Amino acid sequence: DRQTDRQTDRQTDPRMHTHTDAQTMSHAPVHDMQGHRVRAEGSGAHVRDRPEMQQKARCGQAHWHETAKMMRLAWQERWDTDPVFRRRDFQEQIDVCSRLQIKSQHECILRVLQISLSDGLLVALPFSLSSSDSFLGWTGFQVSHDRAAEFRERIHSLFPETPQENTVHTAFRRTGLVPDKWPAAWRGATPFKFKASVRQSYTDYTRISDAK
Repeated sequence: DRQTDRQTDRQTDPRMHTHTDAQTMSHAPVHDMQGHRVRAEGSGAHVRDRPEMQQKARCGQAHWHETAKMMRLAWQERWDTDPVFRRRDFQEQIDVCSRLQIKSQHECILRVLQISLSDGLLVALPFSLSSSDSFLGWTGFQVSHDRAAEFRERIHSLFPETPQENTVHTAFRRTGLVPDKWPAAWRGATPFKFKASVRQSYTDYTRISDAK
């Protein structure tokens, strides 16, 4: 499935926390003496001498940085106006996201999953407190089949332009939340489930600088 997709292309206050657009989670991150994560040896080598790729990466970081800001505002509005939305597990997940300085794309996906669950667009599998068997508490979810198109459009709207399928799939693979069959999962026929091995294989072990 991964090969086929490649061929077809390639938040303490939980409501309004802002943070550096930083690194992704990993199972065994490397830290310096001050406890800061450090870049893995050789990371970024493939773009170091390619200015066009560096510019594209900077534009992508800036987009997700701004999208995360908008998602925080939308999330805060729901927190302020919808008592049902004020779930303890939602707050705990955002706290973890803040503490670990998760990259903006992952923060956006987390927040859109929470909002979509509250809106009835999906059903969540049991949450977990373990970071080794979940994406920020999410062990999986299943799209509501009668709201499938709405959920997919909500995911697509996170991107700067209509994304190719593999772009969306890669974003989810980086979280570890993947289905057995993508078309069936988008229709709500099968769930997205957390797979640590998938997240591990798609983890970017770099600390991303804040987009200005």
